[in-house]
Amino acid sequence: MDKSDEPAYVLVTGVANGKEFSDRLPKEATWTVGPQEAGRQRQAANHALEGRVGDGEFTLVTVTLMQGKGADASKIKEFLDKKADAEKKATGRSKAKLTQDDFDKLYAETLKPQQAMLKDVKKIFSREQKTDHFGGLFNVLVW
Repeated sequence: MDKSDEPAYVLVTGVANGKEFSDRLPKEATWTVGPQEAGRQRQAANHALEGRVGDGEFTLVTVTLMQGKGADASKIKEFLDKKADAEKKATGRSKAKLTQDDFDKLYAETLKPQQAMLKDVKKIFSREQKTDHFGGLFNVLVW
């Protein structure tokens, strides 16, 4: 493994057809990522979007890039619980279909609490070497 290579995994969460989902990719292991390893988030989004989105229907996918081995399930659960608490107040999250106004409101009401929650992410995941740490959070709203 090159010095710049690092183990990583993604947490894929969201809502589709009014139902919440959560997954980790890869399920138990990690990917070795480095400068030559682009496109992992795209694979995660593709995995979560299996199927079709009908007229007016939507899927909101949040991909969280984590660096490290993911061995501490309690920290991952704490992070996902705080993220879910921040997002659950978003109007329209449980709807099956959205209007343009619903779409705009869902986006804004999801992003703002996520940003507030992420300000304290270091309280869960430190940036010390050889520990899990937060790499980024990306929302994809397919409508």
